[in-house]
Order: sequence, then C-alpha cells, then structure tokens
Amino acid sequence: MMKFHSLPRIIALAMAGFAFGLTANAADTTSTVSRDDKSFLENAWKSGMEEIAVSQAALPNLTEVLIQQFAQMMVSDHTPANAELSALAARKGVLLPEKRPDVAKWEKKKDKNFDAKEYNKSYLEKMIKDHDDAVELFTKASQKSDDPEIQAFATKTLGTLKAHQAQAKDLKKAEK
Repeated sequence: MMKFHSLPRIIALAMAGFAFGLTANAADTTSTVSRDDKSFLENAWKSGMEEIAVSQAALPNLTEVLIQQFAQMMVSDHTPANAELSALAARKGVLLPEKRPDVAKWEKKKDKNFDAKEYNKSYLEKMIKDHDDAVELFTKASQKSDDPEIQAFATKTLGTLKAHQAQAKDLKKAEK
C-alpha cells in the first residue's frame, strides 16, 4: 500500500534540500566586494605572483649585477605586497587563484647557445610589460574601487610599482 506524505513533511524535505544547496555554494557567495574589485584582487595577485616567480627563476641566469639586484628586489618587494593582498582578499571573501605561473622559459640553463645579453634584455622587457600592466591595473583601482580598503591598498602599492617600472626602463636603456 502506498503511503501519502504530509504536506509539511514534503515542505520540510524541500527546505532541507534547498538549505543544503545554499551551504554547498556558500564559498561562492561570501565575497563582499564588487565584481570589478574582485577582478582587481585576482589580477593583482596573479601579476605579483608572476613577477616573483619569473624573477626567482631568472636570477641564476642574469649576468649583470644591477639586473640581478633588480630581480632580487622584485622578490623582496612583491612577496610582502602579495601577503598583504592575500590577507585583504581573505577579509573580503575573495578566493585567489592557486595556479602558479609558468616559468619554464626563465629556467634556462646556460649552455653553448645561451646568450646572456639577450636573456637580460628579455627579462627586462618582461618586467617592463608586467609593470606597465600592473601600473594601469592599480591606477584604475586606486581611482575607481568601491571598497576603501582595496582603494587604499592600490594607492599605497602604486608608488612602488611605478618605481619598479621606471627602474626596469632605466636598466634596459643602460643595456644598449
């Protein structure tokens, strides 16, 4: 014989299923920032991680002392900035990408075909392009962010990024 379920029980089961669905997706909906600010946090994170990873990978192959010092400065400056960015993103409920940058190109081993001057030049060109992009990204966030903390972080970090950008350009000019 078939049993009929009472309406309250059906509603209770439906509500439980709905609540479970909300709980399962809670991580996707906990962000407290606008889409543009979330995009800034994610892109700033990727940019910083790439500058750190590329500089670490390139450092053993760079042959000019000033460029080696610049690469070390990229690691030293961007590591605490990314730690601060990570903490800010966590406070805002934004999950940052876990994917690590591809640095295979920069892990070249010196062999008979290794051109040190070209390698140094390529590294500086990469840093100039990355910093051009980062300055644009941080300038926009410093002016247009909806969140005061994100805006303050972007504004504070922008000066360092502009200094890196100028130094990379100066080093490239000196390499000619």
